[in-house]
Amino acid sequence: MGSKLLLFMLLGMTAAYEYYLNIKTAGSKYAGTGGRVYFELEGTGNRKLYFGSVPRLDKRSLKHLSKHSHHNIGSIECISFKMGSSDAWTPEYLSAWSSYDHEKVYVYSRKKYYSTDPKEGPKRAKLCKEGDTTYTITATTSTEKSA
Repeated sequence: MGSKLLLFMLLGMTAAYEYYLNIKTAGSKYAGTGGRVYFELEGTGNRKLYFGSVPRLDKRSLKHLSKHSHHNIGSIECISFKMGSSDAWTPEYLSAWSSYDHEKVYVYSRKKYYSTDPKEGPKRAKLCKEGDTTYTITATTSTEKSA
């Protein structure tokens, strides 16, 4: 009986992953939205994770979201979003990463408006990373007393 229970517990256990998404709204005029925006992450091999929606994104705001999932989508390649209202929104950047890969993926929208109203902008966008860039910062201190 004990071995069957242990086997059942081991088979029932699956890996759990945490995914993180930062949403920065631009500071331009009318950049914020009172409408809902729906987000999705896309990993390697076209594996996707619906991240959820945000009901309001104010101008210059930075939202930090997290999602628990049992699905590993691999390295995050793209962040997609879909507008839920005609109240336009302008993202400054989106960034995402996972608990198993701490490398953040940043994507930028180039100050474009998005809306369900075609006169204001496209309803959806798929923003993908365009390559890897590594930055090195070198700090030099002085030996002079008042430098």
